[in-house]
Amino acid sequence: MHQAYLSIWRASVFNYVIYLHRGYARFAQQDFGGAIVELTNAIEQKPDLSEAFSNRAVAKFNTGDFDGAIGDYDEAIRLMPDDLRALIFSFRGEVKFKAGDAVGAIDDYNEAIRRGLRISEVFINRGRAWVQIGDITGAKDDFEEALSLAIAQNQLEETLIEIQKELDALGSEDDPPNSDS
Repeated sequence: MHQAYLSIWRASVFNYVIYLHRGYARFAQQDFGGAIVELTNAIEQKPDLSEAFSNRAVAKFNTGDFDGAIGDYDEAIRLMPDDLRALIFSFRGEVKFKAGDAVGAIDDYNEAIRRGLRISEVFINRGRAWVQIGDITGAKDDFEEALSLAIAQNQLEETLIEIQKELDALGSEDDPPNSDS
C-alpha cells in the first residue's frame, strides 16, 4: 500500500515545485552538484520550466561545466517569455566569456542591451570582452557607459571603483595600454 502512494506522489503534477525548491536549497548551501540533480528532477517533471533551466545553468557554471550551462541557458531562452529573455542573454554572455568565447559573449550582451537591459554590469562585462578581442575603443565606450549608468542608478561605490580601474587599465588616447613610452 505504501508503494502505491509513493507511485502516486511521484506522478504528482506538482512534484516539480518540490524539486525546484530543493534545488534552491542545495544552491543556497553551495551544493551545486546536488542543485543540478534536484533541478534536473524538476525538469523531468515539467520540461517547459524555464526557471529550472536557468538556475541549473548557474549551478553548472559554478561547477565549471560551461557547455552545459550554455545549453541550459539556450533552453531557458527558448522557453522564457520574450520580455524576460534579456537577463538570460546577459547571463549566457558571462558564461561564454568565461569559456573563452569573447565574440559570442559580445553577441549575447548586444542582444541583452537590444532587449532593453541597461545596467552597468552588462556594459562592464561587454567592455571586458572587447578588451579580450583587442577593441580598446569599444571597451572604453562600454566602461564609460557603465560608469554613467552606475552613477545614474546610485550603485555601490565598489562598482564605481571597479569601472574606474577598468578605464585606468586601458590608458588614455595619449597613453595607450602596453605602449613602449
